[in-house]
Amino acid sequence: MKIIITFYLLAFSLNGFSQSTTKYYFDEAMHPTSKKKADIFGTGEMDRDLYKLTCYYIKRQNPIACVAHFTDSTQNVHEGGYHFYFENGTTATEGNYHNGEKEGLWINHNKEGRISDSVEFKNGMALKRTAFYDVFANNQKIVTVDDLANNKFYTTLYDSRGNVLSNEEAPQDYSGVYFYCDTACTFPDGPAAWQHYISKAIMDHINDLSDDDYGTVLIRFVVDSDGKITDVSPLTMKTSRLAMIAFNAIDGGPKWEPAVHNGKKVKTIRIQPVTIANPK
Repeated sequence: MKIIITFYLLAFSLNGFSQSTTKYYFDEAMHPTSKKKADIFGTGEMDRDLYKLTCYYIKRQNPIACVAHFTDSTQNVHEGGYHFYFENGTTATEGNYHNGEKEGLWINHNKEGRISDSVEFKNGMALKRTAFYDVFANNQKIVTVDDLANNKFYTTLYDSRGNVLSNEEAPQDYSGVYFYCDTACTFPDGPAAWQHYISKAIMDHINDLSDDDYGTVLIRFVVDSDGKITDVSPLTMKTSRLAMIAFNAIDGGPKWEPAVHNGKKVKTIRIQPVTIANPK
């Protein structure tokens, strides 16, 4: 998550001294805002040779929101460790910057504290992304690896005991693909509209489903820089009717709002679970 520090600064004196501390106010997405509208506030201080910004959730008894480091107090260039936290206190994202670029291993967690994915960076460029998915309806787990350096995509499917059910490898063109964007891609009119769109696609064909179609299909697709959907493919239940319905709905759906990074619309990859439970 890129932090932008620009407006709405508040200086106040401490214990009558002339020394002051600057407060920065942000919304939930860490965009600068006014104190009245803020969900998060932060304070800065020198920490050895770096400027350290520490942010807190305002309405959650001030649990810590993030810790970021910069080359100086202008906060224009990230340098060193970065941590962002969920409101329950667990780590959401952790990694390091060098000269303003992501460097080394960046790790994302879910709110339960488990790793959801990790990305290896060099000079700000992603080299490999590994993602972990629990497919609860199928009682399975799947691990995907985007090997950008070698243009290969790997999937490994596990059963509930950790036994490998399948291993697959496929060529992949990662030209222009971004992992970690300032703003994620979105379906027109937002998540609720997306959920309604997928649900309607399933209900329109509900009578076509059999017992073999109950479970969760993971659909992988690319949202191009112009919002066009390409490279749609199921990762689980590939031969099921449910997979075909989800594939057709996504592949034939409307354009999305593309992701944005550094003010530019960019290509990203999304994996969408589609679940239908056995009524029995």
